[in-house]
Amino acid sequence: MTTTAYDTHFMASDIAFTVNRTEVTLNIPFRKVKRLGDIVFGMAGCLFCMRDFSEALIDFILQNKTQFVLPISILEKTSSDFIALIYLSGSCLKVSKMVNHTEFTIENITNVPTVIGSGSLHTQHIIQDCPNAIAVVLEAIKYDQYTAGEVKYCSIKREEVHNLEAPIMSTTLNNQIQMLQTEIAETNQLVGNGNTYHANTETYHHGEPVKISTELGLQMFQHSLTNVRNKLTTN
Repeated sequence: MTTTAYDTHFMASDIAFTVNRTEVTLNIPFRKVKRLGDIVFGMAGCLFCMRDFSEALIDFILQNKTQFVLPISILEKTSSDFIALIYLSGSCLKVSKMVNHTEFTIENITNVPTVIGSGSLHTQHIIQDCPNAIAVVLEAIKYDQYTAGEVKYCSIKREEVHNLEAPIMSTTLNNQIQMLQTEIAETNQLVGNGNTYHANTETYHHGEPVKISTELGLQMFQHSLTNVRNKLTTN
């Protein structure tokens, strides 16, 4: 379980994962908030879905793809949910794939402070009164047994404002991609033991998300990822 928050300026999350729905661990090197160029994203749901979603973003950039699709491993997942909050091209979208659904939904939450994960049950008053993603996660750590460890945060607009690992947040996009690939590889080495890793996807919105078509949402993904690729090739 987890707490990941968006306040229209920052994304933040804890670093804990829940093993087999009972044991909370801080030893997984995968971070739930990330940046790739101008794209910032935060996630909740099973660890494998987060990994596969991150890999799909990298693959689109590096393999010169023209169409972004949600990985089949996420679409066919029947035992856990997956939610990603993605800031791109001045908009923040929420992508949701819920248990036993083969389809996913996309909503625009650009102006809607949002908390996902088990910590959302304890922090609604914060996101209502003074939306602050970092404070939300800090408070969730106090009261939610499944939210733990450090708070990792990232400004959605200012690339230099963050506390993520320096190599991942390098100003060189190529280094960002390489370090994310390393993070995924190190995670794969740790989790290939038959365990399951879950993060609650309970969600609270301070406002009303606007549902958009999956076609429009994926077009926005493709446009932003193509821009990142273009910057990579010109560096």
